Amino acid sequence: GLLVARGSIGRPWIFKEIRQFREQGILPVSIGTDEIKKVIFKHVGLAKKTYGEKIALVKMRRVLSLYIKNIPGARKVRAGLNEITSEKALRKLLEFL
Repeated sequence: GLLVARGSIGRPWIFKEIRQFREQGILPVSIGTDEIKKVIFKHVGLAKKTYGEKIALVKMRRVLSLYIKNIPGARKVRAGLNEITSEKALRKLLEFL
């Protein structure tokens, strides 16, 4: 359980992948960049409701960098994550992925 929980940090879709493997016995195809972006904006939206936009984005920086970890071009985007102060800026930054 602990390894799965740690694996879900920055990759919350792991639960869907595990369920698919258990039900179908096949390793699922990793989700694409567009799907990862949807997860990011859903997570940011939930954080904004709790903390407000600016604080939510500051708190989300570490997790967001984990979400995009293995995507080509992520290194440049991760550097920009420390500069964002709005969801609009985040959307613009993620266009580079």
